[in-house]
Amino acid sequence: MKTISIGLEWGSYPIQELDSNGFIVDDISAEELGMDSEFCNKIQKLQNMYDDLFVNNDKEFSYIGNEKPEEVKKIKDIYSGVVDELLDKLNNKFNFKILELDI
Repeated sequence: MKTISIGLEWGSYPIQELDSNGFIVDDISAEELGMDSEFCNKIQKLQNMYDDLFVNNDKEFSYIGNEKPEEVKKIKDIYSGVVDELLDKLNNKFNFKILELDI
């Protein structure tokens, strides 16, 4: 049974397939997992919101989430819902590694 990792990192798709040693094989899209378009849009929105918690330009890469507590709360709520939905629909087809948010 494949292992799927769910987590947020800047600039990275939040769903990834892991090998038997826990290393990332590749991103795996929500579509590939059989999720509907509404869920796929939610995943993309979640990643975009997370990426917006960082400044990334030629001079700086830094976290600014502590200046946006309402956004952080929204991200945590959406993330929790996404994880619950994936587990509800796919728990019998994949092993899951759920990463905690450090924001």
